[in-house]
Amino acid sequence: KSRLIILKKPKPFKSKSLIHQISFNNHIFQQHYGVFSAKNIDYASQFFINHLGIKKSDKKILDLGCGNGILAYYSRKENQTAEIHLLDDNYLAIESAKLNMMTNNNHFHFSNHLTDIENDSFDIVISNPPFHFEYETNIEISLQLFKDVKDILKGNGRFNLVANKHLNYKTHLERIFSKVEIAAENNKFVAYHCLK
Repeated sequence: KSRLIILKKPKPFKSKSLIHQISFNNHIFQQHYGVFSAKNIDYASQFFINHLGIKKSDKKILDLGCGNGILAYYSRKENQTAEIHLLDDNYLAIESAKLNMMTNNNHFHFSNHLTDIENDSFDIVISNPPFHFEYETNIEISLQLFKDVKDILKGNGRFNLVANKHLNYKTHLERIFSKVEIAAENNKFVAYHCLK
């Protein structure tokens, strides 16, 4: 048995961009394909942007699980002089965040834990933490991150986050932080402000 293969002219190569754009609040955000919430800015992040709680006195800010960096971007708008750190365990997310954080004094960390970050070093940590792993709802990793966040906050540091309402994070946060307030909520999301 044999087969004869005759090759013709190759098809023309079509160049495709590996980066796509998302329009939000009259601004174009860029991100690589494969980064969370590819078609639009995640709805929890959209809600949280108005409740970040960034102060002018915050000298050092961490965006934990930064994704494309939208929370850090809006933190920069609130505080032009802060040292902003962005951390994610997805390399494409870090590269996407670099595309959206074009100003100085930004630091990017590719990691899935906080153990390499100096204790008592941040004024505020902001986050839209993950709770899905594959198809499973699992908050155990987030709860460990919350404990690690407390360690890296300064004495009067704050941890501000957004979460889906059904996760009921307040009970868990109150076991870790000295004060937990609901800064805002709607029918789907809750913005928590926690004090170390």
